Amino acid sequence: MAGRSGLDAHGASYRYRAGTDLVESITVNAVVEDGIPPDYYHVEQRAQRKYIYETDRDALDYVQNHWDASDPAKLISKYDYTNGRLGMRRSVDYSGAVNGAGCVDVRWYESVPDMARGAEKAALASFARFSITRLNVFCGVLLALELAPFAGLLALGLPGVQAASAVGAACAMTAQMVASIWFRRPWWPALFVPVASVLAVGLLLRASWLTIWRGGMLWRGTLYPMKLLRDNARLRFP
Repeated sequence: MAGRSGLDAHGASYRYRAGTDLVESITVNAVVEDGIPPDYYHVEQRAQRKYIYETDRDALDYVQNHWDASDPAKLISKYDYTNGRLGMRRSVDYSGAVNGAGCVDVRWYESVPDMARGAEKAALASFARFSITRLNVFCGVLLALELAPFAGLLALGLPGVQAASAVGAACAMTAQMVASIWFRRPWWPALFVPVASVLAVGLLLRASWLTIWRGGMLWRGTLYPMKLLRDNARLRFP
């Protein structure tokens, strides 16, 4: 429906329902520098809220929040209103989902040593309940499950085992690639699934042995004794 609009270049722009003072949509725009003359920037639509009214009266039927209004699949949330005969709102049903890829970027670790230090905070407590034996069993099972498809590729003379292993290895790498593409991350690290598995287990073992050697968990300069952690643990793995 045609209507008059507010600020179109950047910031919040709005559109009214034709011939009324009812807001039809609110759009949040942003100016993005691109280095292309003559302006060296362009305007991108960030999000849009649409107000849909009942056909026979000026009462809200539902409200939709879009990340990209041109793509219905990028609906973030929707509010469905139930109105009484006098126009009074009786109930609101809410639904929504969003993929934050491209909206939020959080860097967990700057390097492998940084990741190793980060693993020290909960390895022995979370995965082994302060038992080095339980941790060794957990790491052994994890390595067996993660590396079995790739080890099976070396089973010369056993074509059936090699074929099944190839399928398993392909599924493992494909799953990682799909997740990386979905979250708009580089896909090529998925080719190093076996290396990542060995590295993860190595970091767990290192962190756990350091916890035992120190007598507690060292995190951000503070040593938390193992007894204190064991007595106050809230989440316990079987």
